Amino acid sequence: MITWLAARSRIPDLVAITARRTLVEKMGAGDRVLALHREDLWAIEHAPSVDARGLVERLLRETTILVNTSKQAVRVGYGEVPGPRRIAEGARALLIQVSQSGDGERECARLRAAHGFAEVLNLGRSTLWTLVVPDRLSEDEVHALQEELIPERGAGLLANRHYQMARVLAGSARPII
Repeated sequence: MITWLAARSRIPDLVAITARRTLVEKMGAGDRVLALHREDLWAIEHAPSVDARGLVERLLRETTILVNTSKQAVRVGYGEVPGPRRIAEGARALLIQVSQSGDGERECARLRAAHGFAEVLNLGRSTLWTLVVPDRLSEDEVHALQEELIPERGAGLLANRHYQMARVLAGSARPII
């Protein structure tokens, strides 16, 4: 079973701000992009018999390896990636996951060996981008915007096609991968 943690900085995220400005000003997205947010996304694999809520509470209370709750806001998804944060009326969100092979292995080893989290079988780390677009955009316009963001389809602003993998988790009827 997999439990997901999405952690977002409580202070302004300069990387996300710069990426949004690049999209709007340099790549011509204009009013097609209302907001862009970035979160660390952790996939915690554990046996189905493990109390997932108890595991998350213990992880957040006893360590700062995955999340520092004084600096980050956390959302939890039990069995599925947490949906987008609150979105303004008249808008919708696209969730884009960017990952690379081996992310999370070192943290998993530290959790198991140094902190006694033997119930954590595997750990994956990725970045979750939330792209907020107006509802008025057609599915073709949303798909064209996705192609600008995902590496093998266009400019690849949110991921490097040489070593990262990106996929759209939610928000579009047409997946691009």
